[in-house]
Amino acid sequence: MKNHVLRTAVILAVIILLTGGLAVNAQKRGSTTSDIKPFVWLQTGLLTEDDNDTSPSFIFRSARFGFFGEATTDIEYHLMIEALQGSTFDPKLYQAWIGYKIGKEFGIRVGQFKYPFGIEAYPGIVYWKFINPSYVTEAIVKEMGRKGVDEESGVYRDIGIEAAGRHEFDRDYSANYNFMLMNGNGINTTDDNDHKDVVVHGNLNTPSGLKLGVSYFQGKSVSATDDRGLSESAFGFDFVWVNKINDRDFRLQGELITAIYEAPGRDPEPWGYYLYGSYFFTREIELGLRYDFYNPDALAPEVDNWKRATLMFGYSFARDQMIRINYEIIDDENDDMDYIFQVLCQIAL
Repeated sequence: MKNHVLRTAVILAVIILLTGGLAVNAQKRGSTTSDIKPFVWLQTGLLTEDDNDTSPSFIFRSARFGFFGEATTDIEYHLMIEALQGSTFDPKLYQAWIGYKIGKEFGIRVGQFKYPFGIEAYPGIVYWKFINPSYVTEAIVKEMGRKGVDEESGVYRDIGIEAAGRHEFDRDYSANYNFMLMNGNGINTTDDNDHKDVVVHGNLNTPSGLKLGVSYFQGKSVSATDDRGLSESAFGFDFVWVNKINDRDFRLQGELITAIYEAPGRDPEPWGYYLYGSYFFTREIELGLRYDFYNPDALAPEVDNWKRATLMFGYSFARDQMIRINYEIIDDENDDMDYIFQVLCQIAL
């Protein structure tokens, strides 16, 4: 009990110092502004599955509404409400945070937002190259701190405090880093164990257009048998290489992620990876190919691996206004090959 109180006091002190104290300082340094920017995001389309006897389904994938802006030149804010495809379309608060900029190269934010693990799902969904994330991203990154939660899936987000910065070594090399302390229990809820979860990501930028990054997660998940929760950890390595071919962007991206989940008897060790390439043949037309692999438990040879190849076609009408077509070829080593065809129209204002 004494240690729990001490940890809680330390966390509260850090939050007060980084938010309250800095906000007071911002009043002295920053000028007041009313720069409020609303945004709207819609995704709808068509889904066909070859193992489904029904006709192709028109789908409503997501709808977002929110706003962001600056309260002063140093303090920024962001709020987002979203309704996702599912059994119900109940809108929820997905993001709500306040950030404070300390110079040009460092800042902090507190609230509810995406935790900085990996690079596939971390950017806004409007920037995703493929409609569905890779198996390893959806199985490990999406559910961090929530392996004991069965009733609802994670959404890559949590509540906590994050410090982020950038350091330039010279004119050619620089590094970005993010450190987040979070509840580890998903959105719109409080913590449920005696441990705060930690997520860290850092990457090195090179003059060749190559970025190399690493991610680390340490936390606890819900446990029906242990109020303290069960330990979780994950490690990831990622890279991105962007170059020009005939004055058009070519992108090569990949990621390898492993995890260990504490469990009675034996700790499962899932792992997986993805690799994709994409190229803009014209200003409007982009083609891509991704291969991804996922093993639910490296210590259980009887478990089926998941493998998938995805062909992508994209047509951009304007910035963030586009149509994406994906054709997925799936092999789960258990049944016959599955095929999924999706068309998604997206608009962001």
